[in-house]
Amino acid sequence: MIKNDNINLNFHSTFSPDFDYITKILEIADDCEGLTKEEISELTGIPTGKSSGKVEPHIMYSKYMNLIEFERNNGRYKIYTTDLGKVIKEEDLYFLEYISKLVCNYFLTSKTGGATLWNLIFRDMPQKCGDNIKESLILREIEERFNCTTRISAFKSC
Repeated sequence: MIKNDNINLNFHSTFSPDFDYITKILEIADDCEGLTKEEISELTGIPTGKSSGKVEPHIMYSKYMNLIEFERNNGRYKIYTTDLGKVIKEEDLYFLEYISKLVCNYFLTSKTGGATLWNLIFRDMPQKCGDNIKESLILREIEERFNCTTRISAFKSC
């Protein structure tokens, strides 16, 4: 079992990564100095609400994809592009090339720097169980490994 004090297994809420929203995060990165999620929503058009929405999950997706780094203080974000984020911004901002999405998914599912749950489902479990993995097996593995439950609906549409 892994202690999960610092792991946010449910950062995605119920939202799959949307490259249109990731593009919008990249567009404001480096100019985003201390904006709230509501202000980011106004700038980008990414929907958000008082307690949930798509802004924060897509900031996290962008981070786990190694496109941005951010600081969050008192609910305000400072967002910076990484070296990869700068290349994507200059070469393929709208993710039209398959290789851009492939690289992002590589980092998202990485053991170091990626999203823990995405690493488990897309890298560890296929090695352990093969290509045909049932939802019940995933849920059991999550509970055994992390001693908790989480939503996996975002994975079903990926």
